Formats: sequence, structure tokens, C-alpha cells
Amino acid sequence: MSFPMAERPAASLRLPHELLEQILSYVPFEHAPDVRQLERNWNEDHVPRSFKPQLAFAHVCRDWRDAALASKYWPGVRLNLLDTAQFDEGIAHGHGDALLHIHIDLKHDGAMRTKYREWAPVLALKQIPRIRTLFIRLRGQYDNNMISDITAYAHAIESLAAPELQDFTCEWSSGGDRLRFDHMEKPCPRLRYLTLSWCNLSTLQTILHSENLVRINFRNVHMFSTIDELVDTVSRWKHLQCLNLSMCQIISPSGLAASSEHSAVDLPELKELFILDISANVAAFLKHVTFPPTTTVDLMFSGLDVAPEPVALQVRDSIHRHFDSPEGRSLISSAYGFTMAYPLAYCIQLRAPTTRKPDAPRVDLSADGHLVPQPDFSLTRGSFDRAFFEESLTAILSLETIPRLDLSARSIPIRIPPPTILRRFAGTTHLALNKKCLRLLDDIPNDAQLFSQLACIELVGIAMLDKNREATILQSLQNARDARPSLVRLLLRECTIRKETFADTVFGEGNVEIVDPGPSQC
Repeated sequence: MSFPMAERPAASLRLPHELLEQILSYVPFEHAPDVRQLERNWNEDHVPRSFKPQLAFAHVCRDWRDAALASKYWPGVRLNLLDTAQFDEGIAHGHGDALLHIHIDLKHDGAMRTKYREWAPVLALKQIPRIRTLFIRLRGQYDNNMISDITAYAHAIESLAAPELQDFTCEWSSGGDRLRFDHMEKPCPRLRYLTLSWCNLSTLQTILHSENLVRINFRNVHMFSTIDELVDTVSRWKHLQCLNLSMCQIISPSGLAASSEHSAVDLPELKELFILDISANVAAFLKHVTFPPTTTVDLMFSGLDVAPEPVALQVRDSIHRHFDSPEGRSLISSAYGFTMAYPLAYCIQLRAPTTRKPDAPRVDLSADGHLVPQPDFSLTRGSFDRAFFEESLTAILSLETIPRLDLSARSIPIRIPPPTILRRFAGTTHLALNKKCLRLLDDIPNDAQLFSQLACIELVGIAMLDKNREATILQSLQNARDARPSLVRLLLRECTIRKETFADTVFGEGNVEIVDPGPSQC
């Protein structure tokens, strides 16, 4: 509820009721009525001021401050690791019981290099039973001293219980060995947010054994020695909502054999999943871990090798199971669109995007290979592996109901999908093409099963300033228009054309739309 400025309650009224009672308990009884106007939100003019209440508050101000800053009501204290006095004050805060927030980054490297070497960071980390947030980030130029520091930080928290830790980040980059987490011998029961990079958990996954984890963000982390370890650990993550495994080794190369059955673990609350790993590891994860079909999924298979047939079949079966439910089939049958960069990537947009701003990017692959904007389900392969791509695509049911097919990706080399794939999009009414896929306009008249319901063609990023090229494209559009009576609309996006009346003779005036025209339009 919002109040006009004149009626807005005093800041003290926003304090917890039990804290107000504790603060007011220090005021002498005879003056309490004058002070309790705060709780009743009285206007100060209704109660005459006197010097005695102010004097009473002066006597109890220290107790008042201690009560207000007690760890019971305050989320914690961020330790200052660069000032001795403030560091000591933070450690002693709340009679030594206050929860601590510790942030260690490159600023502490030079300051701790000599006489303070064993001072703030290591001493702070020895307070692990009181730590609520622990953030360690060391990036840049690394030498033996910094590697020694990060190792010292790791050992400072070994074998100590962390009952209050909720948010833990340890990010560093190293050309050498990963930081081993064998030292985390005791679980963190309250841990909710975990971010790690360049770490090795494969010999001990204690830090992953929290049942309250909500978000996991890993980069270059070695996670499990075997699939059975993966199943045992992931089965604890019943409240996990976001899982990001970027360039991780989910399972050791020698640990792909498993006694666990497929679909052994379910993550019922998972909302976002991103995996970038070799094909065998991604396939193993998908085989043993399930999640709702509404989860936003981005799967990236690294490596230039051709995936073995068993791996391709495993991925296909996992994707099929993912959508093979009443909810999954309903999502696909009502999907908004499908984007394909054959044979490297495809994505499904289950819901219509919000109104696109003029400068917003189209669905495409970014420079780092991620699809933007984020689709609801996507698969990206690191090599031209047609068999793998087509096998995974067969797992998607009800493609014939998807109304929009986008073949206009331009940031990566693509090829025209074979007719056996394109014919599955029997219900497509909107087809987006780039210059490499223009040949499809000539294929439509020769194949009655190809986009038989087509109503709109969208051309993206095509230059048509040359008269001969313009005439060729116009003729192809005319042939497609003649073969598909339902085709009544043309959309030109980011195209450079000679005149705005382009294609009016084919589609009729008012049926050609120009969006984001190229800079050379005249």
C-alpha cells in the first residue's frame, strides 16, 4: 500500500513488531505511553513533547542500537578485509554471533601479499560456521602466489561445518590444475545458490548434497566420477530451479557405465537447464534425469567428432520421453514456431514472444553459439553431424502443427534441410528464408507436400538492388504463389530493395510489408 508523503508512516513503523517491543522495553515504564505513539501512528502534535523521554532514550541508546543490529533481525555484516579495525569490529558484531558476508577478489591480492598474508581472508574464512554469503573471485594474471592463496582459502574452510551458508561463489581461472574440493567434508544444509569455476568435485561431492539448492552455476567443473554418483547426488535437488553446466565434465570418461535405470531422477521444480559438454555426457544426463516439459532447455554438444550411433539414439529417446506426455504433446501441438540451422541447431518457441522492439534481435545464433533470444527448447551440435541432428529431430512429435518455420539464421553456415524433414512441417503457414535458402521457392511448385498450407513468406537480409536478381526472385515468388493459392502475403525484413512497390505485382498492393529495411534502400 502506498501513502501520500504527508501520511507516510515513520521509518520506525516498518521495523518488525517484536523488534519494536524489544526496543521500547528499555524505556522507563512511566514514559512508555509517550513513546508508543509510534505503534499507533499518531501525529506528533497530539502528544506534547517533553525533555524526560528524550533523556530516557539517551540512556538506552546503546541497548537500542544493539537490539536493532542483532543478528536476529539483521541479515548479517559484510566484513571489511582491508581495514584491521573494521575487520575486528565486524567479527565482534552482535557479540560475535552476527552472520557474515565475505567477499574476496583481486583487491585483496596485493594487500595480503606480505605481512598481512595470513590475516584477513584466511581469518575470515575460519568463521565459516557464521558465514551466510561467501564470494571468492580471482581472475586475471595468475602466479604461484595467487594459486597458493586460493589453496589456502580452500583449506581454511576444510572440515568446518557451514550450517548458515546459503550463497557460495568460487570463481577463478587457471591454466593449471583445478581447485579440488576434497576439503568440503561436511554438507551445507542451507546452501541455496552455488557458483563454481575451474574446480574438481569428482572425488567428493559433499558440497552438492544440500537438499535446498535452488540455483547451480558451474563453468569448467569436473563433477562426477560415475553416472551412479550423478544419480545419487541429483536425486537430492528436489527444489532446484536453475542448472547451468557450461563446459563442464559432468562424468569422467571412464565412468559412463551405470547400474542406474533411465529416468531414475526427477527435478520437478526445474525451470532452466543449460548444458555444454561432450555428446556422451549430455546423453547420459538426459537418460537418467527428467524434468518438466515446461523447463527452458538449451543443450549444446561440444566437439567436432561424429557422435556414435548409440549416443545419438540415446539423445533421441530422451527428447522423445521429455515431450511424450499429455502436457508435452500439448505444448508442441500449440507451439508458436520452430527455428532450424541445418544440420547444427534447432529450437522450439513454445510461446509467442512479446512484441519485438525495432532494435531487438531476431531468433539467431550469437557469436558464442547461444541462441538468442532464448527459446524454450534448443539443441546445438558442434559439428555437421547430419545423422545425429536428424535422429534427434525425429523425437519431436507434432511438427506438422507448428505454424512458423524460420530458416533465416545468418550467423553460422547452414544448408537447406532435406525434403524428408521439411515435409514434416505440413501445417506451416509462415516460412522465413535467408539468401541461402531461396532455392526452396523453386522447390515448392515441384512438391505438392511441401508447405501445402503456406500463407506468408518472409525474406530476411537479402539484397535485391540488382535488376536481374530482383527479376529472378520475383519470378520464384510468382511460381510459389501460383502453386499455393493460400500464399497471400510477403514480409521483407532487413532487405535492401530498389523500390517499395517491389512484389506488389505478385501479391497485390497492401500485401507486402517492409520491416527494418536495409541501409541501401532507395
